Amino acid sequence: GDAHLAWCLELAEQAAPYLWGAAEAASLARLELERDNLRVALQWSLENGRTEENLRLAAKLAWYWYVRAHLHEGRHWLDQALVASGTASASSRSAALAAAGTLAVQQGDQERAAALLEQAISLYCEPSCSNRAGWSILNLGLLALYDGDHTRAEQLMDESMGLFREL
Repeated sequence: GDAHLAWCLELAEQAAPYLWGAAEAASLARLELERDNLRVALQWSLENGRTEENLRLAAKLAWYWYVRAHLHEGRHWLDQALVASGTASASSRSAALAAAGTLAVQQGDQERAAALLEQAISLYCEPSCSNRAGWSILNLGLLALYDGDHTRAEQLMDESMGLFREL
C-alpha cells in the first residue's frame, strides 16, 4: 500500500542521480533487483488514485528502463501514468512526458515522440524555460537527425545549446 509505494519512490529518487557515472552499475543492479516491487508500486498507485506519486515514480525510472533496454515496459508504465494524470502537478507531468518522449525516440516512434516532447517543452517553459526543456529540445533534435532532417536537427540542437548556455 502507501508504505510500499513510499519505499519504492524513495528508492527510485535516491538511485536516479547515480544512474550515470561511477555508481551507475550498482544503482542499475539495485533497481533491477527490485523490479517486481517497482511494478507492484506502479500498478497499486494507478489503481488507488495516487497519480502524483505514480508519475514521479515512472519518470524517475525512465533512465533505468532506457539503459536496461526495457523500453516497451517503460513506455507502458509512462503511458498509463500520463493517461491517469489529470490533476497531477505540471512538474511531475512534464517529467513523465519528457521520459516517455525519450523512450519513444529510441523505439523509432517518431510521431508520438515529437508530440510527447513538445508537450513537455511547453510545460518546462511555463513561465520560463528550465534546463529540462533543453534536454527535451535536444531529443527533438535527435529525432530530426534520425529522420534525416539535418537542417531542423541543427536548429534544435543549437536552440538547446543556447538555452543551456543562458541558464
